[in-house]
Amino acid sequence: MTNWISVDTRLPEVDPDKKGRYKDGEVSIRVLCACKQHSGKMLVKEGYYEKTSWGDMVWRIPGSIDSVTHWMYLPEPPVEECNNMNKQEQFINQIKDIKNYWLSQPNKTTEEAVDGVLFSLLVMIDGDSGMNDFHALEIFDTKDGQQIDCGYLHEFYYR
Repeated sequence: MTNWISVDTRLPEVDPDKKGRYKDGEVSIRVLCACKQHSGKMLVKEGYYEKTSWGDMVWRIPGSIDSVTHWMYLPEPPVEECNNMNKQEQFINQIKDIKNYWLSQPNKTTEEAVDGVLFSLLVMIDGDSGMNDFHALEIFDTKDGQQIDCGYLHEFYYR
């Protein structure tokens, strides 16, 4: 991570994709700000600055602050937080696989194919699909952290 940069030395770059509240104003990228409260206490908060069309600069930071003395770039998010997209992609890919499987079944009526898709989705939600070791719905016991069986929705479908 970079060091703190004094606002007297340099300000964060302008974000060309953002429009300010003021006509012809500029908005900076979001950064971490070292903020001085009215009491003198220093806090670190996320924020950005906005230049007005008449040249004033206003920091946009939640809460009550007196001034911003320093700033630094936001850190990159942890890798494991980005894995949610992988779960979404797995989920969508598995749904596409189910669709393609049932479309390729010869001698199935439309109703039978739709039933097959629905049943397969319920099996996936139940966590019993066995496909790619993926579970659409994972519930964990708060006491020991073990995965709890989500139920058998697919068994109720044909009742």
